[in-house]
Amino acid sequence: MLDGDAFAHEIAALLIADIKTSGARTHGELEEACRISLASLLGDTAIPPQIAVLMPIGLDRWPRVVVKGRPLPDV
Repeated sequence: MLDGDAFAHEIAALLIADIKTSGARTHGELEEACRISLASLLGDTAIPPQIAVLMPIGLDRWPRVVVKGRPLPDV
């Protein structure tokens, strides 16, 4: 695994933990939790291009965090 990939996986794992503990329940709250978490984790650093957060259309599922095309466990 490349250093950039390892960094992206670490950030993604921390993002998942932050979302789970945020108490967010609505789509807007989930988006805000993601923004706050990424700002806290990365500061002014750009979000690694390998990371994507896929928001569900309905609220019956949690967002999925994907690193370089490999989905991580559901949040």
